[in-house]
Amino acid sequence: MPSAGRQASRGAAAYTAAKAGVVGMSRHLANELAPQGVRVNCVAPATIENERLRLRTAAAAGGQLPAGTARHIR
Repeated sequence: MPSAGRQASRGAAAYTAAKAGVVGMSRHLANELAPQGVRVNCVAPATIENERLRLRTAAAAGGQLPAGTARHIR
């Protein structure tokens, strides 16, 4: 499981809680439905390289946000 569902990430409380909730629900359903022969899987992809990730990484490295991006309140 990607780390977002297991540990907190600064500035990502809702995302972390949602991902942990999906994992927890999947585990619960797997236990509940196992006696009927039903298997439950949870697909939780990790970070995917895309333009948004490149912009965030560049902003974090240089301390500058590219034009048109929102600023996060710290």
